[in-house]
Amino acid sequence: MSFSIVLSCTGEKDDWGLPYGQTPEEPSNEVSAEPDLDTGENPMGYQVGDAIVTIATYPDPPLNNGQIIAEWVDVAIYDDQYAVQVGVSGVGLVSREDGRVLDTQNNGRGYSVDSDGDLIVVGSRTDRIGLWRFQEGETLSPAGFINAQGVHEKVAVDNELVAVAWREEGIRLYRSTTDVQLVSTIVADNAYAVDLVDDRLLYSDGSDLVLVDVSDPNVPIELDRIELNSEVRDIDFDGVQVALGLGGNGVQLLRLESDRFVNLDTAQPPGTVFSISLDGEELWVASWEVIALYAIQESELLPIAHEAPLSSAMGVAASNGQAVVADWYQSTILNRIENLWGAEVHLPSAMRFREGEAVAQSLWIDNHGALPLEISFDDVPTGFSVEQVSDDAQQALIPVGDQTRFSVTVPSGNWAPTSIEWSSNDPDEATGRIDIRPSDSGEGSLHPDFALPLISAEGLQGTARLSDFQGKVLFVSWWSEY
Repeated sequence: MSFSIVLSCTGEKDDWGLPYGQTPEEPSNEVSAEPDLDTGENPMGYQVGDAIVTIATYPDPPLNNGQIIAEWVDVAIYDDQYAVQVGVSGVGLVSREDGRVLDTQNNGRGYSVDSDGDLIVVGSRTDRIGLWRFQEGETLSPAGFINAQGVHEKVAVDNELVAVAWREEGIRLYRSTTDVQLVSTIVADNAYAVDLVDDRLLYSDGSDLVLVDVSDPNVPIELDRIELNSEVRDIDFDGVQVALGLGGNGVQLLRLESDRFVNLDTAQPPGTVFSISLDGEELWVASWEVIALYAIQESELLPIAHEAPLSSAMGVAASNGQAVVADWYQSTILNRIENLWGAEVHLPSAMRFREGEAVAQSLWIDNHGALPLEISFDDVPTGFSVEQVSDDAQQALIPVGDQTRFSVTVPSGNWAPTSIEWSSNDPDEATGRIDIRPSDSGEGSLHPDFALPLISAEGLQGTARLSDFQGKVLFVSWWSEY
């Protein structure tokens, strides 16, 4: 497993942003008309309001004195009443009414899951692939296993045909009507994401997106292949629209026309996109930091709303205006409130500064919402400051898709922990605060100087010290296993 860190060197000023992490306030019920940012019109008839409402989360912490009893990383819709989640805890049957996990079967770690409303397929990544059925009572029953060597990633199932992405081993198709049998293998260099609808199979091969005719699974026929600007982490296909989760590169929307890919639009929500789910003319996105909702309007992805996960948005599956989120330690159920949209604010819950000399940090604020974002820092303690870099103002109006940078400064000498209050026009985060804390040995503190060998194609090239990069951002990467 690879780990990477970014170290701030010993310069006067830290110019890179902090991660989002503000806990949302209670949703606002106020609704008012608001024009579109660019045209002054609102052709879709939306009103301002909180378009995503959390109706349930399970378990509702604290439970068992805060003990973690589950870790969920992916989810699939089973039917109108149930969803299926997978993770370290195995596979769980989830109520779409209240998020309760009704049954858990732990025959190994679950990593990815898909369902065709009858058969449930659970990938484990490094162990066997499990097949499950849910026929009587709220209980999952084993329906077979697929054993094979190597590492697999995403799985897909439709009409008893199972597709598994086996990385360098390609895509393998299995028939599960009686016993599980390998039908055929599609050659690929690096098969990762996969989806299957009727007789059309889509999969990612490195940075390529591939369309295959599997009307005869014994003889799959490649129909189209396009090169993307990113590797693909998730695919959702509804027979016409194709949504791609591109990790740190956001989401991409395409359409199939005469068995050819047509690129439509891209979007960049906060965080890293792990999972996406098409729901008619809307797209749900799980990006670790938020659950984002987009409307698909005239081939464009229009941002509607975001909701902060309770833990981390690892996976999402949606149907009929409701999303089920594999919220890492919880199962979360979200409802879409129609005809509402709004601005979205995402600010860190805390910032840390070293004590002594006066220190400033950059606070980047992005507007990923549907409307211009109004942000104001209303209650700044004496000796501290929050000012927009461009004009020293304590407030800003940020257009859709734009960003602005504030500079947050703490006084010299010793100072007590405090907080900075802010307000916004986000329908469900009208107010909030950023806690300002002195640094400890972690974030915000000066790292002890150290030296490492410099290695290039010509071999060892001496050494370099951390202090050699003073005033710059240094990226350090290393490999480790556990």
